[in-house]
Amino acid sequence: MGLLKLKRLSNTSDSMATILIDPFPATGHYNGSLSLAKILKERGHTLIYTGPPEYREKINSEGHQFLPSNTLLLGITKDIFWRYWFDSFVSLFNNTCLKEFLKVTEQYDALIEKLKPDLILLDVLQLQKIVVYGKHKINVIGFDTRVAASYAPNVPPYSSSYVPRKNVFSKKYVDWLWFKYDIQKLVKIFFLKIRYFGNDVNSMYRKLGKINRVDLEKWKDVQRICPLKIVPQNLFEIILTPACFDFPRPSSENMIYIDPCLEKRDALVLSERYLYVRDSILELKRNHPAMKFIYVSIGTVSGSTPKREMRFIKVLMEYCSKNKDHRIVFSIGKHFDISILKSIPDSLYIFNHLPQLDILKYCDFMITHGGTNSLIECIMNEVPVIVYPLLVGKPNWDQNGNSARVVYHQIGIRGKINTMTSSSLRKKVDEMCRNYAFYKLNIKSMNERLNPDKTANHAVARIETFLK
Repeated sequence: MGLLKLKRLSNTSDSMATILIDPFPATGHYNGSLSLAKILKERGHTLIYTGPPEYREKINSEGHQFLPSNTLLLGITKDIFWRYWFDSFVSLFNNTCLKEFLKVTEQYDALIEKLKPDLILLDVLQLQKIVVYGKHKINVIGFDTRVAASYAPNVPPYSSSYVPRKNVFSKKYVDWLWFKYDIQKLVKIFFLKIRYFGNDVNSMYRKLGKINRVDLEKWKDVQRICPLKIVPQNLFEIILTPACFDFPRPSSENMIYIDPCLEKRDALVLSERYLYVRDSILELKRNHPAMKFIYVSIGTVSGSTPKREMRFIKVLMEYCSKNKDHRIVFSIGKHFDISILKSIPDSLYIFNHLPQLDILKYCDFMITHGGTNSLIECIMNEVPVIVYPLLVGKPNWDQNGNSARVVYHQIGIRGKINTMTSSSLRKKVDEMCRNYAFYKLNIKSMNERLNPDKTANHAVARIETFLK
């Protein structure tokens, strides 16, 4: 597509469309999709979100419509294990599980009939929903709020902490990591199928695919990080993270990147206490140039690993009680009761929630769990990072892989949360302070490579070809 034609497409739209957006039910995925929704809304298209009701207020505040829907089966958690096992056993005789599953999918059929969308944007973390939407013969485009999940030479699975190198050994090792992931996934799915008598999550979606006559590729033909063995044919994907943050990978006709642009979602949550703390630290820095303003957050997934998070909190408090050189502002998470913490050091300020996009304008560097949204916002604000992946060992989470990319691009450093101590944290902070100019220069260079207008125009042009 020529540049002249691309420019024309970026300014006019031949027809307005209704587009349904279905993110994975997590705050980071809704936040990550908003940049794409904003671009399409500016083109005149109508964007309608769906998902659990708790996201309605967030989406409505962004000027988009929201229609609630029940979450389809994503996995068997501990709290429903025995109940689902019993239902699966009973289903051997009356097929109850499949009947109940089909009842839930009926609401999606009703949603499609009501909206009659021209296009569906589906979060690739729940690709299995293709078997629900596929029968309506509506174009489905995948979007990913993380780095690309598909295989490429010398690009490890994003759940891996391995940092690739430019040699033959590295390429072979990366291929081994992908083979290992595929085998582990196949083994897990096999045992789940036995445990739940053929009513496991993967089998349920496979059954629904056959009922709806939705054609799926064989797992062995597609290497990608995917919770289930559900991979649609020739899926076109929009990656909502900048290509420069990923490891180098060859371009693909079925994949396009959109560089993010800064949002203003925090403008209404600048509390008096936050403003006082922020301005006090900035005033203190003017008189003590060597002091650093450090922002710490364990993200919107806080509460999912309480023991590990409590360890992190204790280590951070111990570090602050022994080291008074810097000032640390900590976003501890909305679920946490700050009042149970005793003797909070004077150099540490703890909040349940902080306006991240504001504080990143002023802090020197961030200590983060490695969530994609936080890292991208750090790049856009040119804030170096220390990454402590929180969800260690989770095969479908991206924090380990994000930390590897931070190290690869030299925009920060990383540590291990399971072996973290106040002493090791001090070494990381001291290393960041010693090499601060180096990391700052690298992340500044990465930010300067972002071109959100160009990538957005390109993405819109491709999306609108599906509408035509």
